[in-house]
Amino acid sequence: MNKIIMLILYYLSSIFLGLLLFTALMSTELFSIIDIIFYRGIILAIIAGLLLACANMVAMRRWRAWLDGPTALAATSLSLSFNLCFLVIVPVTIDRSISVFLLARIEQAGPQGLSRANASRLFVRDYVDGMDQIGRRFDEQLKTGNIQFHNGRAVISPQGQRFLALARMVSNLMHTDPRFLAVEDTERAMLDQPPPTRQQ
Repeated sequence: MNKIIMLILYYLSSIFLGLLLFTALMSTELFSIIDIIFYRGIILAIIAGLLLACANMVAMRRWRAWLDGPTALAATSLSLSFNLCFLVIVPVTIDRSISVFLLARIEQAGPQGLSRANASRLFVRDYVDGMDQIGRRFDEQLKTGNIQFHNGRAVISPQGQRFLALARMVSNLMHTDPRFLAVEDTERAMLDQPPPTRQQ
């Protein structure tokens, strides 16, 4: 029973220490040249996992009576998995979430609140245009290889097509909103139509 309790405490301690290492690395300028927080976070999570593995090797020498290699490996893997989940749920969500943006603007509005119409205007002005979200997404997809540019226009790449096929399969399986992954024929036709001219 004592060994089981010690193992549970060891696993929890590994998760906590790994999270501390990961958070500390994220707060530095390490790999700040990577401006996509998701990819930078993956690299730093792996580094945190390697640091934790070194710490576990030291712990194995100290507590060799009950701590062996497979247990230390499992604790390191568990910590890495937790950090990756934390990365997606917290930093990436804050960095990309429209809901977080909306909450911040509602807070900024104070006691008088914010109407839906004003929220829509703020969204377009501050989020879409002010933060250049379309340009930012274009840059991300170009760097990841999901799109290519021909004659100044973005074209889906074979890798991008494979990603969309996988995304649609997961969407169907998990019942996410299909509108993010489908464009109706009428909407697709409107994308290339010139704006209507005003009659004189």
